[in-house]
Amino acid sequence: MSDNYNLVSKQNNGLWANKHKSKENHPDWKGVLNVTDEQLKKLIERRKEGDVNEHGNVEIQLAAYENTARESGNKWFALYGEVTNYKRQDAQAKSTDDIPF
Repeated sequence: MSDNYNLVSKQNNGLWANKHKSKENHPDWKGVLNVTDEQLKKLIERRKEGDVNEHGNVEIQLAAYENTARESGNKWFALYGEVTNYKRQDAQAKSTDDIPF
């Protein structure tokens, strides 16, 4: 497994322009982020192991890629995410601290 756990499947995750925006305080973009049962179990496992950020949360890093719909020409963003592996980052920082130069 990679250093970061892949949270999001690469299908059906995205942000689209909010077609129902009728007030200034409504979101400009709305979308979905699908999490599989396996991925949810991994998130819970990380939390139980104490692999959390400084606020005590399991952090999901998101990346968005701008796309244009073929038929409509409308802009949308494909979303991908990974769960941060804090224990691995801490271990790497400690190992480099031990280098005497």
